[in-house]
Amino acid sequence: MIVELFGCPGAGKTYTLDALINEKNRNVDSGNIITETVKKIIKKMLLFSPCAIKVKKDISMVVFRDGGFIDSEKKKSIITQIKNIAMLTSVYKYSRKDLYIDEGIVHRVITLCVINDLPTKILEEVIGKFDLGTLRVRPFFLDTSVQVCFGSCVKRNRHTSYIDTFQGEALLEILTKYFHYSEFIADRFGFEHISREDMGEKIK
Repeated sequence: MIVELFGCPGAGKTYTLDALINEKNRNVDSGNIITETVKKIIKKMLLFSPCAIKVKKDISMVVFRDGGFIDSEKKKSIITQIKNIAMLTSVYKYSRKDLYIDEGIVHRVITLCVINDLPTKILEEVIGKFDLGTLRVRPFFLDTSVQVCFGSCVKRNRHTSYIDTFQGEALLEILTKYFHYSEFIADRFGFEHISREDMGEKIK
């Protein structure tokens, strides 16, 4: 099984998975956590796998279907994000281990749509392109309120991702959009809502 968490930045995805693994007395071997080193190897080896090629084509057909409304710089950024989603899908397809992922396919597609102002119609269509059951993926929506996520983002004050460039009302606005898109996808596809507290009970 591949467990994915998705939800707002600051929802506690990484923290919650770490707590779950500790609760299981770290019976998950270290190979089940996708490290930065492994990611680099994956990028080199799996970008041109049949699975990755199909995913890139499927997502691109949806995202770029309406053509010229996307400028060239934005298009480059979107293509990079699509490649990363495609590579992760290849990891899922060819791995036979249990994996616990804090930002998997669902979260990355949501991020793609949120930061590029793509509508929920495209979000729904892209998620629908994935056969998550065959990939052994079980997504969970970490249902943490926007206000709690906002407080977490302000408190951690890191500068490592796109979301960290936002402050104040702009941060609150993009977190609200993340929450709306995450809740929409969870409800549309029947993904389970969980909290930080009940995750250990929900994931066996």
